[in-house]
Amino acid sequence: MIKVYNQQMQLVAFLENAFDISYEMPFNSVWTASFSLPATDEKNAECQSFHYVELYDDNERIELFRIIKSTASRSIEKAVIKYECEHALATLIDDVLFLYHEVGNIGTYSRATIQYILSKQTIHRWSLGIVDFTRQFEYTWENDNLLAALLSVPKPFDEEYMWTWDTTVYPWTINLVKPPQGVDAYIRYAVNMQGVTRQKDDTTLCTRLYCLGYGEGVNQLTIADANNGLPYIDSDTQAEYGIVNKLFVDRRFQYPDTLLARGQAVLNAAKHPKITYEVDASELYSITKDPIDKFKTGVQVRVIDEDLGIDIISRVLKVSKGNMLGAPGEVTLEIANHVQDVSGSIADLSDRQRVSETNSQGSTNIDTHVFSDNCDPSHPAKLRFWVPEEAVRINKVMLSYRADPFRSYSKAIEGGGAYSSSITSNSGGGSIITSGDSGIDVSYGYGWTEESDGHRHLFQEVRGHKHNISLPNHTHKVDVLIPDHVHGIQFGIYEGATATALGLFVDGNLVPGSAVSVDEFDIIPYLSKDDSGRVQRGQWHTIELVPNLLSRIECAVIVQLFIQSRGGVDA
Repeated sequence: MIKVYNQQMQLVAFLENAFDISYEMPFNSVWTASFSLPATDEKNAECQSFHYVELYDDNERIELFRIIKSTASRSIEKAVIKYECEHALATLIDDVLFLYHEVGNIGTYSRATIQYILSKQTIHRWSLGIVDFTRQFEYTWENDNLLAALLSVPKPFDEEYMWTWDTTVYPWTINLVKPPQGVDAYIRYAVNMQGVTRQKDDTTLCTRLYCLGYGEGVNQLTIADANNGLPYIDSDTQAEYGIVNKLFVDRRFQYPDTLLARGQAVLNAAKHPKITYEVDASELYSITKDPIDKFKTGVQVRVIDEDLGIDIISRVLKVSKGNMLGAPGEVTLEIANHVQDVSGSIADLSDRQRVSETNSQGSTNIDTHVFSDNCDPSHPAKLRFWVPEEAVRINKVMLSYRADPFRSYSKAIEGGGAYSSSITSNSGGGSIITSGDSGIDVSYGYGWTEESDGHRHLFQEVRGHKHNISLPNHTHKVDVLIPDHVHGIQFGIYEGATATALGLFVDGNLVPGSAVSVDEFDIIPYLSKDDSGRVQRGQWHTIELVPNLLSRIECAVIVQLFIQSRGGVDA
């Protein structure tokens, strides 16, 4: 029986005339189903795109699917319309994690990560139920649909997991649980086994796995930082099979510890050859009603065929029924000795390439800084350069410099002699100085004045003599007035001294043995580091050159770094 619901989950039809009903239930993936209706059936009108169908097998509910494709065909006998369906879980494909999203790390457990994904639903169809795992991995998604993001959450787990759901209530519930470990069903030849095919595939074997993540070229992420410097991991089966190298590449991983966990899970699944059993069985549950006769995806079954030497316990990876009405008891099971193989992990889904194309991988950039200036022992030459937060990897920071003669570009013109336009002395205080007895003989003579009015006078005449005058040391203050005027400047290039020794400091760290000329010196060991030992991002880094003499310094810094194409605006 098939029930049809519209997108509001309202029952709109029962499909009594449906035939060729089939379904496939793969492990940890989207289930599919199909059915056909006569082209003349009026209920074809209710089988619209994205309408839901509830499938029943012998009155037992199988699951809820939605219609995604219809094909009309006509033959001589009849005209039919075939409908192809996918599980309701695929509704998560209808929403996307647009652009870049980063969730997880220490303190954020698996449950919170899944909750974040489900919170991005446009229509809230799915809620989270049971989560048996408490991992703290960090995840990044970019332009992924919600289903792809959801299924990627347990990918790094190193133990088995199983997605289950409940679509009998709305909103539907999804769970991430540990699969059952006991044997839930038996398949034995001549009892309920109609046929079995065993295939051993050695091409999937891997005993040494190289893991690569985000980036490209020398900047592509490896597991070396989380794996004692080794870019690969080894299995414990090398003694049995030798060293078989394979590559695991998934550019969605941006952290070495998460990539390592995922690689370990892949290697565990690939360290033995893959053995697959395809079993054609008779499902006797409709007769016996014994759960041990019911085949379900994800459970473990025991398969016994003495003639072929088969007696194994493995997990059911897929349950298929090709004609639910015509051959209700015929079931095909796919059973394998491990859930996934390395080839499936590397190629994963056909979506992988498409997702990789929409994920930004960043690019390698060369950032060059050139600087020149005069300096002396008290005023060193300083160069600062910025390392952005978006720098995923810093490949190299190379410094080149040299000391040149001090350089000036002008000098004053020499004067040719001059005079002041006025000079004014300070006025004295007014004084009379009388010399004392010099102690020197003076010679005298006598003479008469000319007669006038009948008389004349006799006078004494002092003849040649001298005085000694002593003046103490003293100064005079003179005010000189010089009018406004200019001096000419002679332009040119004039060189002076050159340093004979230099001190080099990088982020305050002295670089020993610094010469006066260096080409392409790696300064990464001297740059300031964070707690994890990586060059600090999102800040300035400083280079100082201290000469022993007045000198000129020319230097260049070349930074090669890998920048992720995220953040900022489209300006």
